Amino acid sequence: MKSIDFEINLLPIISLLAVCISFLLVTAVWVPVGGVEVKQAVGQQTINEDSSDSLSLWLKFSADKKVQVSVLDSNMQAVVENTSYNTTSKKSIENLIKNLIKSHPQITNAIVAPDRTTSLNSIISIMDLIKSNNLKNVGIAPIQG
Repeated sequence: MKSIDFEINLLPIISLLAVCISFLLVTAVWVPVGGVEVKQAVGQQTINEDSSDSLSLWLKFSADKKVQVSVLDSNMQAVVENTSYNTTSKKSIENLIKNLIKSHPQITNAIVAPDRTTSLNSIISIMDLIKSNNLKNVGIAPIQG
């Protein structure tokens, strides 16, 4: 007759868990913490005294994969009318941004207004285009609707 007592050797399981925990603790230190520095585009803001002559570059995404580019003054009045581009034509958008910044040196910030269907890749690539043209103040407007 066989014995009913059965022993499980827990030492290999504890050793394996100790190795896994130490591996987790060592690799968690090396995880890079990255992020995109953006400023609040809409909401509580302090108004600067010299903001009356500053302009904003607005890039509004639409559901049909187009970007409307416009320049607005501090009263949200259009200085440059909306120009619509397909999001796949990055070169034409980049040329437009360069020309707008060159022709309107008062542009101090850019605001990207995404749509619900806008991909994160499109938003980041547009933000990279803006930052590569020496416009450092980039904000993201909240999704409307």
